[in-house]
Amino acid sequence: MGWMHRTWVAGLIGLALMTTPGLVGAQDILKDADARQKIEAQRVEREFTEQRGAAYRRVRANAADLSYALDTIEGLLGLVRDSKALNDDKRGLYERTLAFDKQELRKIAAAGRRDSIVRSAPPPSRREPPPPRVSDDGSGRTKRVEDMLKDRRRMIADSRGYKGDSASGRLKIYEGVERSAVPQSETYKFPRNWKELSKKRSAAAKMTATERAIMAGLNKVYGADYDKSNLQDVIDHLRKVTGLRFTLDKRGLEEAGASYETTVTLKDKMSLRSILKKMTGELGLAYVIKDETILITSQAQASRMTTLRTYYLGDLAAVTDINLDPITSQLVWPGE
Repeated sequence: MGWMHRTWVAGLIGLALMTTPGLVGAQDILKDADARQKIEAQRVEREFTEQRGAAYRRVRANAADLSYALDTIEGLLGLVRDSKALNDDKRGLYERTLAFDKQELRKIAAAGRRDSIVRSAPPPSRREPPPPRVSDDGSGRTKRVEDMLKDRRRMIADSRGYKGDSASGRLKIYEGVERSAVPQSETYKFPRNWKELSKKRSAAAKMTATERAIMAGLNKVYGADYDKSNLQDVIDHLRKVTGLRFTLDKRGLEEAGASYETTVTLKDKMSLRSILKKMTGELGLAYVIKDETILITSQAQASRMTTLRTYYLGDLAAVTDINLDPITSQLVWPGE
C-alpha cells in the first residue's frame, strides 16, 4: 500500500513538471503577440498621420497632384481596413476621416485651379494716351507732364498688383478654412492628477456661506402685505422675516429719484426674488448681491457692478486644442 502511494505522488510531480513550462511558454507567446499588435497599431497611426499630411501639402502646392493625393488616401483606407491591430472605434474614426479628406482635397484642388487661372491671366491692355506736345520754354511744364505720366503708370501698376494680392489672399483664406476643418488624429491623455486639479478649480469658484444663504433665501416664499409703506420700513420687515442682510444705497436711490420714504404697495405671496424684482422694478431700482448683502440701488449702478472670480485653467492648456471646433473634438475624442 505504501509503495503504490509513493508511485502515485511521483507521477503527479512529474506531470506538474511537464505541464508547467508549457503554460509559462503560452503566457509569453500571448504577451509577445500583444506587444506586436501595439507596435503594428502605432505604425498604422503614424502612416495615417504622415501620409494624410503629405497628400494635403501636395494638393495645396499643385492642384494637378490631386490624383496622386487621392491614391494616397485610398491606400490609407485599405491599410486601415486590413489592419487587425486597430479596434472598431478607431477604425471607424479613420474611415470617416479619410472619406472627409477625399471631398476636401477635391475642393482644395478646384480652388487652386481657379486662383491659378486668375494669376496667369494677362492683364487687360490699356493704351496709354500719348504725351501731349509741350514746347519747353524753360517754365518747367515738360517736367510736370513727365511727372504726371509717371504717376499714371504707377497707379496702373498698383492696380494690377492689388488684383494679384487679392487673389493670393483669397487662396490663403481658403487654405486656412480647410486646415481648420481637418480633424487631428493624435490621441491625447489627461494628466494623472486630473481629478485633483478639477477639484481645485471647483473650490476656487465656491461661494461663501453667507452668499449660499442669500441664494437659498431668494427662493423661499413669503407673504408681502405692504400698502403705501415706506421703502425703509419694507426693507426692515424683510430683514426681520428672512434673516438676511439688506442695504439701501442712498446715492443709488437719489439717482433713480427715490428715497427712504418712497412708498411701496405690494400684496401677494411669492418668492423673495419675485418680491424684490417687482418692488425695485416699479421704483426704477435694482438689487445685487454684493459684499455678502442684498444691495438696493439704481439700475445704472447695478449695471456697473461686476463680480470677479478666478479659475485655474493651467491643467486644461496641456490637453486642449484651440484649433478644433466642437464637432471635430467629438470625432477626436470618441469615447474618452
